[in-house]
Amino acid sequence: MALTKIRPAAISAGGIIQVQSTTTNTAVSNTSTASNLDLMSVNITPTFSNSKILIMLSAMFGAFNPNGALQLLRDSTNLATAASTFGGGTGFMAFDDFGAADTEYRLGEVSFHHLDTPSTTSQVTYKLKGNSNDAMYFNITSNGSSGYGSSSITAMEVKV
Repeated sequence: MALTKIRPAAISAGGIIQVQSTTTNTAVSNTSTASNLDLMSVNITPTFSNSKILIMLSAMFGAFNPNGALQLLRDSTNLATAASTFGGGTGFMAFDDFGAADTEYRLGEVSFHHLDTPSTTSQVTYKLKGNSNDAMYFNITSNGSSGYGSSSITAMEVKV
């Protein structure tokens, strides 16, 4: 039986044209001050200039005190901003403390979804970035040896 490839033009509005995803188990144990950490990214090249891109994040963190924010960027544009900043950090989640000292052996998930309109048919990069003024632990527990995780970022092109 031959497979039939569906042409993007034949997909109805709201249909998914393509999916790109990146999963990483790279552990980041950062204790520097005033750091901007690139945590994970995914590239997608929209088929149509009016397509929407649905970004889905699932990120694992150990307890930490970033005094900053987590950012979702399209290339260099910050896509989502919390109602206020904290510790000089701006992003979709601006906060002081994720967990506490008694959770140093645990990992917690941060998930976030964003529907973007990049208005281009050129490749775009969506990136999760940590804007931290203190310790940040990504895919690893804050004590550095009691647990590891895997995080993912997915970009889905949606036809308008």
